[in-house]
Amino acid sequence: ATPPEVLRMLEKVAGRVPVSHLAGHFHDTYGMGIANLHAAYEFGLRVFDASVGGLGGCPYAPGAGGNIATEDAVWLFHGMGFK
Repeated sequence: ATPPEVLRMLEKVAGRVPVSHLAGHFHDTYGMGIANLHAAYEFGLRVFDASVGGLGGCPYAPGAGGNIATEDAVWLFHGMGFK
């Protein structure tokens, strides 16, 4: 996915499910994981899955990248001023 696709999906889902009940789970396919996480954060999500070193994959999407690396998410949020 790309950030605009994430936002379109979240707009549709948020029409049925409160944003406070949603969590983000992104893979780093094509290096888009952190960009998608940031888009979802800006939309209002506050819970995200991540894994140390980006370990993992997806058995349903052969060739998909690993999960978002925890350290990349920490770097993003630290850069945004969060502790």
